[in-house]
Amino acid sequence: MSEEHGKDELTTQTFIRKQQAIDQTIEDYSHVLHELNDRESQTRRKHLRSLASLHYGKALKLFSPNDNPLEYLRLLIEEVALADFELQTCN
Repeated sequence: MSEEHGKDELTTQTFIRKQQAIDQTIEDYSHVLHELNDRESQTRRKHLRSLASLHYGKALKLFSPNDNPLEYLRLLIEEVALADFELQTCN
């Protein structure tokens, strides 16, 4: 009977070690995915910021301060608000 108990204990310990290895692999994989998502988000944010800057620049050329002062001012305020938001999220 003690031999069977020894086999069961050895099997259980082997199973526990395998389960711990699987858990560690899953945790490592989760960490890698999280890092990749962060990098992708940062890259996407930089890309969107450059596009927004480009579009604001084009829009400011379309609206002259003399012809459409309110639209021109609105665009400037939006661009400043976007820059302010980015600074706040960085800190």
